[in-house]
Amino acid sequence: MRKLDLTPYDVTVLTPEGPKTQAYDVSRSLGVVLFNPELRLGALELLESQDLIKKIRAVDGNYVLLEEAEFAKVEAAVKAARGYNENDAEFVRRILYAPKIDIVPKE
Repeated sequence: MRKLDLTPYDVTVLTPEGPKTQAYDVSRSLGVVLFNPELRLGALELLESQDLIKKIRAVDGNYVLLEEAEFAKVEAAVKAARGYNENDAEFVRRILYAPKIDIVPKE
């Protein structure tokens, strides 16, 4: 399994009034990359992505545990996306370097 950190982090954005700090919404950004038109999702892939983002957004906390197949879908989407900027670096880092964790069943 992989543990993804969904904790928002601060980024600086330029506004007409000057630089402004705001929270980067990791869950929302995951939705953006999972439904990226460049992925050219077919019907089944679309539904799988929808189920995955629902799981991620339903998390009540700062982390989500993903099965390796789920993580592979997220990783592929992040690698396929284009147009990132400096504010996205932490987001990409969290995905590409998500730690593997072993789940030991209770006896």
